Amino acid sequence: MTEGKKASVRYFTGTGNSFLVARACAAIFEKAGWKADIEPIAEAGAPRGSAPLEDADAACFAFPVYSLDLPRIVRSYLEKLPPRLPAAGGAAATPALVIATGGSPDDCGWSLIGAAGILRGKGYDPAYTDLIQMPNNWGAFMPVPGAEEGKALASAGEERARVAARAFLSGERREHELNLALFGPIVSRLLRSGFKLGVKRMWRFYSSTDACTGCGLCTRSCPVGAIEMAVGKRGGKPRPRWSAGCEQCMRCFNLCPTRAIVQLESIGHGSKRDRWIAPEFKPGN
Repeated sequence: MTEGKKASVRYFTGTGNSFLVARACAAIFEKAGWKADIEPIAEAGAPRGSAPLEDADAACFAFPVYSLDLPRIVRSYLEKLPPRLPAAGGAAATPALVIATGGSPDDCGWSLIGAAGILRGKGYDPAYTDLIQMPNNWGAFMPVPGAEEGKALASAGEERARVAARAFLSGERREHELNLALFGPIVSRLLRSGFKLGVKRMWRFYSSTDACTGCGLCTRSCPVGAIEMAVGKRGGKPRPRWSAGCEQCMRCFNLCPTRAIVQLESIGHGSKRDRWIAPEFKPGN
């Protein structure tokens, strides 16, 4: 790969992990003399995002692992990408760098395999795929690292992304294999199936406590526009109300300045855990 080329970098993120990874990859492309076009896959009110540039010489995709698989919004985005037409002279398919971010080094599941399969069908060559561990943000049900530990994990993840981007640019090929070590094959399949069914209803289990100030930050920052501020039947100040478009990205949960947003609090006790928003990621402000 030579200088003077274009790369399209697309990412979906809840609390900034995949944003940091995508930004690190774009920086390596630019350092190598490429022009990097970086955009989020989803924005509030526009639940898809731009496709890679038609004249891009390479593409990079970064996204989180949700229950050992692709987030719905990412799968939908990839499946709706316009096919890449074969280059003149029968040149190779457009190479793609594909990175999944997970809270565990064994957390990739089917995410990378699924993304690679869709991309091949669209005329891309997923030449380099990798899982990068980043801070867990599922604070409603799982421990979240403290600020310092989170920054250390994020910094290490960014460095691994830079290594991956350099390897990709040098022509190195890497296929991250299916990994179900975290929960084992049987439980992994149950978790994957359960999430696919449950994500359509999990938005119903979000709520806000009396600590809510009605600031509306959750509404402004939701990447798929699935939250609105509304006054309840008993009146009072507006409170957030979720809808079926929710991706369970946990942005609202982690971003709330008063920690007023909870999910199944009586089961998970998430209000007692730390929150995680990646450094320099300030959505909705």
